[in-house]
Amino acid sequence: MAQRYFLTKNDFENKTITSDDKHHILRVMRMKTNNQIEVCYDKRCYLSRLEINEQEIKFEMIKSLEQRHHFDVTLLQGLPKGNKLDIICKYATVF
Repeated sequence: MAQRYFLTKNDFENKTITSDDKHHILRVMRMKTNNQIEVCYDKRCYLSRLEINEQEIKFEMIKSLEQRHHFDVTLLQGLPKGNKLDIICKYATVF
């Protein structure tokens, strides 16, 4: 599954990736040109191909992805002391 990035209006319209996402793509994920990511804006997601040129990241949309109306969440939690387990369960299940 491709990495998913949520963009601002300015980044989406200019087809660029800036700020923390730029650092994450270049330094953490070490992505290269032609790697694919999912770009999301305004409740829509698109499969996109990266174009990385000298610290500038642009993307080209390949196709629109179907919207998922439900999602699965896995919550991992260490064992707390005292009554804190009740608090964690209460706030982890609120939508």
